[in-house]
This record gives sequence, C-alpha cells and structure tokens, in this order.
Amino acid sequence: MRQKTEYAQCPPPYKVERIGAHSALVTFNENAEEVQREEGTAWLADMYTLVTAYTPDIESRLQEGYEAWIRHAKDIDYEKAAAAVRAKRNEFLANSDKSMALDRMGISIPETITATKLLEVVKNVFHAIREACSGQWAQYRQALRDIPQQPGFPYDIDWPDSPGEG
Repeated sequence: MRQKTEYAQCPPPYKVERIGAHSALVTFNENAEEVQREEGTAWLADMYTLVTAYTPDIESRLQEGYEAWIRHAKDIDYEKAAAAVRAKRNEFLANSDKSMALDRMGISIPETITATKLLEVVKNVFHAIREACSGQWAQYRQALRDIPQQPGFPYDIDWPDSPGEG
C-alpha cells in the first residue's frame, strides 16, 4: 500500500525487480521531496508497488505507458487500503451490534400488562427505540458508515470514538 518511503538519494520514478520466472515487482516513486535530517539530506517519496508479468521488454513498456502503469498501481493500492479500512470499520460495527440489541436497550416490560401500566410500558419502549435510533451508539455507528466519505479515505482516517459499553 502507498507509503512514504525514505531514500538516501532521489529515487527513480520506477524500478523493476524480477521475482520468479514469469513475474516482476515494479516499484513506483512519486512526489519525491528532499528533506534535511540530522544525518544529512534524505528523500521522501510516495511508493506504490505492482506485481506484473515479466517480459524482456518490460522497461520499454513502462517508459511508453508510464502514466497508465502508475495509475493502475495507484488504483490497486487504493482498493487494498479501502478494503482494509472497510474491514476494520465492519469489525467496529459488528462489535457495537450488541449495544443496539433489544435486550440491551433498557426496555422494561412487566410480566402482566394492565390498562393502567400500558401507557407507561409504551412510553418506555418508544423512549428506548428513540435512544437507539438517535443516541450515542447510533451516532457512532453512522460515523463508522460515513468513513468512506472522509476526504482522506482510505489513507487518512479520523476514526470516531466509541461511546463505550452501555
């Protein structure tokens, strides 16, 4: 996945490394910038990798269609990062399911309901449902569902805080 990688010197736009008889690992470097460290000058670049079929003319194919190649590497990177974020988000949603279950909403229904208790029971049920639909847990779960709409998705995620166990 996309990562800022540090180099001792300005990295090339791409590097091809043969991995096996029929495969190649292509490493792309983009947005390289010079930075000063205590140890001296270094370079930071966004690095993307792509495994592709190895052919003797891969270098010339990369040079001729560089923009398409790096776009493809970025698309794959984006999809991997997005899938990882969605998996984590889905785990948080699944973990919060128990807080939205009816038996956790504090609904109290007496064993026998009389005409005089009916209004109190109905009010209690609707209060619990309203809290479940608009309370802290509902807001948290909606914030989790909204993660793919965040401007930095999937690389810079502002995870919502869980309201804690109820």
